[in-house]
Amino acid sequence: MHVERDVEKGVLRLHQRKYCEGLAEKYEQLEAAKRLVRYVSATASVGLEYSGVRQQLQRGAADVKSDEMLLSCYTDASFNSVKADGTSIGGYVCLLGGGAVSWRSKKQNEVGLSSCETEYMALYHGAKEVVWRRQIIGRA
Repeated sequence: MHVERDVEKGVLRLHQRKYCEGLAEKYEQLEAAKRLVRYVSATASVGLEYSGVRQQLQRGAADVKSDEMLLSCYTDASFNSVKADGTSIGGYVCLLGGGAVSWRSKKQNEVGLSSCETEYMALYHGAKEVVWRRQIIGRA
């Protein structure tokens, strides 16, 4: 506890700032907390945009109801991109209301014999994610 006297105002202030700083220094977390606060304050204007129905309708999503956001998924694959073993890299990004809610890029376990086959493998993983997301948000 720390007591601070303000003579001009005739006030005594009692606070735990020094105690908390002592604990943070003891566990070496004060610097990490400061970095976190600096990061959060510097990136306050950065975030995910969940634009809602109006922007989705403007983008051409005709089947969106007035009380729901559009769930969409984009997939892609790069055929034979790992030359050492002939595998490809596939990935997806799922968007809810225009903001990314999940994404993944991974070396495929199977060796695709064509670029079409590797695209289908990436599509399969993206579709699994969409099915799972739809179950979570209650649109099965």
